[in-house]
Amino acid sequence: MLDLIQTVIKDMTARGNEQWNDEYPTRDVFEKDIEEQGLYVMKERGRILGIMVISKEQEPQYDPVPWTDKHGKYLVGHRIAVRPGLHRKGIADKFMEFFLEYARTNGYTSIRLDTYHKNDRSQALMEKYGFKRIRGHINFRECSGPFYPYELVLSKK
Repeated sequence: MLDLIQTVIKDMTARGNEQWNDEYPTRDVFEKDIEEQGLYVMKERGRILGIMVISKEQEPQYDPVPWTDKHGKYLVGHRIAVRPGLHRKGIADKFMEFFLEYARTNGYTSIRLDTYHKNDRSQALMEKYGFKRIRGHINFRECSGPFYPYELVLSKK
């Protein structure tokens, strides 16, 4: 999996997107994801095609965002990565469809995500699935720019 991440980092950097680097995401981050049972991996013939993290907790940096679903039960998506060379093969779509089904089946009312301002692929994916960009931005780590918050409201309680 760390090999996949290093490959993704090289690809992102080559496209001018510096959101991930040698300092993030690290082995420790993924070990915590595994411990919390939030890491999902897509494999084919033993090869990791992509990963996604689903969390029941949001980062403190999400707190000031004016989310639409203020009182519901939400999930947060993180670290969606697809092996370079496999884009436009439906892998990210399969992750998103799984995420939406998981949320609906388990009674969640919304999904929250963030995407780096230079990550046009991620932004297009969010919009394809009906996520709305929320006013404001989120700052993480030592990135040189903001992350855009996205939300998909599934139902109102």
